[in-house]
Amino acid sequence: MLEKPDLLPFAALFEALNNTPGTVINPYTALPVLNPALDAITDLHRIANALERIAAAFEKLPINAANVPVEINRNNPKGGETITEAPFKQPTKFKQAQPPRVPEIVQKQVMQAPVPAAVVASVRPPEVIPARKKVLPTHPIPVGSSITEQKEVLVSYFKQLGIDYETKKKTNSPEQETKLNDIAIYLGKNFRECEELYKFLKRDILAKPGKFFYHLKEINPDKKLRISRFCNLLIQAGLLEKYAFEDGPENIIEIEVTGKDCGFLKGNWLERYVEYEVKRIVKKYTTYPGRAYEALSNLRVNINGKGAEFDLVFAVGQKVFCIEAKTRPGQQDLKTSLNKIKPLKLDNRSILIVTAEKSIQECLKLTEVLGGTQVTDLSSLEQKVTAMIEVAHKG
Repeated sequence: MLEKPDLLPFAALFEALNNTPGTVINPYTALPVLNPALDAITDLHRIANALERIAAAFEKLPINAANVPVEINRNNPKGGETITEAPFKQPTKFKQAQPPRVPEIVQKQVMQAPVPAAVVASVRPPEVIPARKKVLPTHPIPVGSSITEQKEVLVSYFKQLGIDYETKKKTNSPEQETKLNDIAIYLGKNFRECEELYKFLKRDILAKPGKFFYHLKEINPDKKLRISRFCNLLIQAGLLEKYAFEDGPENIIEIEVTGKDCGFLKGNWLERYVEYEVKRIVKKYTTYPGRAYEALSNLRVNINGKGAEFDLVFAVGQKVFCIEAKTRPGQQDLKTSLNKIKPLKLDNRSILIVTAEKSIQECLKLTEVLGGTQVTDLSSLEQKVTAMIEVAHKG
């Protein structure tokens, strides 16, 4: 039950005010006037009456525990009035309106109804984009030719010529072959920077074990770095014992050679480099069926009882090519090489001679002397090999 508000403080105030006289004497005029406290008494009476009416209205209201916030002590069930909590009321869920169901017979009639011709004519059919045809390159050899271990084209070619052949067997271990190949590739790609030291090693001291000093004509930080890398590769392969640059402006390098594998720097390195580059260059071409890359290096042949050697014979598709690698050939050496190649019955355009120590101008002069057979230095090797393959297939 709600209690009636306590009105005792107001009653005491009412009693005090009721004893207040109705009139008072004005001190300035000495005349009787109404007492101002009477207005305050009237207002308080009105407030008290309003509070009594509110309290009476509360007494008539029913007590509903669901509407009254009550703190319940569930741990103390003894004593006091027991109040049960109102059950939790779930929020109202609104169902989504469903479209009216159309009878199946009506659906069939709609689906089978003919479409007016005007509507059909106004509907634009979807645009059909034809598949783009693959555009083949203008040159006959596509970019990236496959490399195959099969020698079907070359075997058939030598068989038709009646030439017996065999490849030179490698005597080095696989690890040593890898080290020698690393030297060949590095020297081929950095020949101009390492040429001076290379010539000194090949010409003067390679076959003489011991310590030697060489004065480089000119050197800069980049050239010194490349020479150091070249010497380190030679040491790893066992061709050099050690090397060192001496301090001072004389550009002196101290070298101690082992005297092993002398033939490598005299020419075998260039054959290895040419084989590596040709294989890399041919990979730029795309393979069509029956157009793969085959190669035979260090090839020994028997022609009419006479032996001959070819540095590299390779095929791209059904076309056969021959490349000879010479470090510094003279005119007579080149003519001898061409005479050796004649039994292969190759066109001059399918033959290439690669030299390491000849300049571009010298190569051009040798090409004229040999009647059009191309002679190239290392810097133009890729260009010449690419042109040779494309010209042969166009013909």
